[in-house]
Order: sequence, then structure tokens, then C-alpha cells
Amino acid sequence: FTVKRFYRRGGVVKLLAENSIYPPRLIKDEDDFAVWGVVTYNLHKLY
Repeated sequence: FTVKRFYRRGGVVKLLAENSIYPPRLIKDEDDFAVWGVVTYNLHKLY
């Protein structure tokens, strides 16, 4: 699993990974999509 930011603009939904090796993911109407949770705390140092 990886942490992603959820963006919704004008009917377009995108997931942007915090790890730059993963490309953005465009969510389409036909995708089976669910948010499992929200990150509220991080144990590692952020750069």
C-alpha cells in the first residue's frame, strides 16, 4: 500500500502518490473505488 492524496476537480478524480515513483491514478466512473482511511499521523521524518 502507499499513501495517496485525493483530488476532485470538476468531476475528475485523481489519486496522487506521495512516493514519486508511482504515477498519478485517474479514477473513472467504472472503477471499483473506495477510500479505506485517512492518514492522521506519521512516524517517519518528512523531508
